[in-house]
Amino acid sequence: MGRARRNSMRALGIMVAVFLTATLLAAFAVAGEKCGPKPCKHSLKVFPMRFAVIGDRTGGHVPGIYGRIVKEIERLKPDFVLSVGDMIEGYTEDESIIREQYEGYKKLLEPLSMPIYLVPGNHDIWADSAVDLYREYIGEPDYSFDVRGVHFVMLDTGRYEKPEELRDDQIEWLKKDLKEHKDAYYTIVILHKPYWIETIARGKPDILHDIFVANGVDAVFTGHYHEYFAGEFDGIKYTSVGSSGGGTEEDPTGLMYHFVWATFDGQELSLAPVITGGVLPWSQMTAECTYTSMTCARRLST
Repeated sequence: MGRARRNSMRALGIMVAVFLTATLLAAFAVAGEKCGPKPCKHSLKVFPMRFAVIGDRTGGHVPGIYGRIVKEIERLKPDFVLSVGDMIEGYTEDESIIREQYEGYKKLLEPLSMPIYLVPGNHDIWADSAVDLYREYIGEPDYSFDVRGVHFVMLDTGRYEKPEELRDDQIEWLKKDLKEHKDAYYTIVILHKPYWIETIARGKPDILHDIFVANGVDAVFTGHYHEYFAGEFDGIKYTSVGSSGGGTEEDPTGLMYHFVWATFDGQELSLAPVITGGVLPWSQMTAECTYTSMTCARRLST
């Protein structure tokens, strides 16, 4: 091999080595880059993460709406589903009625092929006497979990009209849990009652909001009022999901029964209310139907 060729091969080897080194350095730089105030701890493979947030079913519920929403969510195949509470009508001390309501509710969830995480509303736990049956059919009223480095906190507010009425042990648990997960990639809290619309939205103090701010909470979902509204305060994105079956009226924008679709892309949480009836099956209109009758399409959509 001539000297010129050896020099050429040596130069090519150096170029390859430089390229590989630059590629590795770039990979390490991406791994350590900042996504806002928090580090990007995960590769792009785990994001986007998509989930649905379903609203109140009960409180003068309209039969058929919640089941329809569950089926629409299943068509979208989110990674998981969250509920803001009010699953049964409750407000009775007749245990047989409560058991029947819980059994009926669980049947409504059967179409879901993904996990659903539930938090109690005032129709689920309206008094201390309702806690045991809730635990039997649903689980613990207060708990937390993680999905792909995102921390979720489910907080029971069903029996309490103001944040100051929450039990001391609940507040201590909440503070401890959030503190232990302060380095979470993103933190979301789900509770039933939207205290925030009566407090921070009106410039009034709110002990829960103070705890959220102090512990890096990024977003909060609530329900209860059967109407959709949203706002951002101190960098926390608040969203109150409206009715997914509970008695309601059409709001000025035309929104009535709905659920919320959420996408977390690794940096931002994007949210959109989805009106019931807006998620149609793939077979809504088939090729056969185009040559027969429009009634075929209506039959397929039910």
